Order: sequence, then C-alpha cells, then structure tokens
Amino acid sequence: MGTALGLDLQTQAIGGDLPLEEISEAVLRCTKCAHPEKCARLLAVSDLQASAPPDYCRNRDLLDNLQEQVG
Repeated sequence: MGTALGLDLQTQAIGGDLPLEEISEAVLRCTKCAHPEKCARLLAVSDLQASAPPDYCRNRDLLDNLQEQVG
C-alpha cells in the first residue's frame, strides 16, 4: 500500500522517519486485515496511484503520517 501511495518505506526507514520495528508492526497489522481480498484487488491495479489508504486499512494512520512527512 505504501508504494501505491508513492511512499518509499525503505528510504523513510533509512532516513529515520520510520523505525524498523514499525515496519514489522505494519506487516503484522496487514496479516490481521479483515479485508485482504479487497486490498489485493486494489493493489493488483498496476497503475494505481492512490491518494489515501482505504478506510478499512489497519495501517491507515501510519501511512497518513508518512504521507504528511513526505508532502
């Protein structure tokens, strides 16, 4: 989802904007998603450039904060 939002999580982690443990936590939140099929369909669109994570995204707050840091 980060890539679809134009985020480079690796660069943000290296730059200190995203703690490495937060990436692990984000992955765990994804694995507990109640809508993985919706997310998979959304992310399957190869030219997707989303402006915000979907409302159901368990990492919405994290991704919104990272977008604010970049923007």
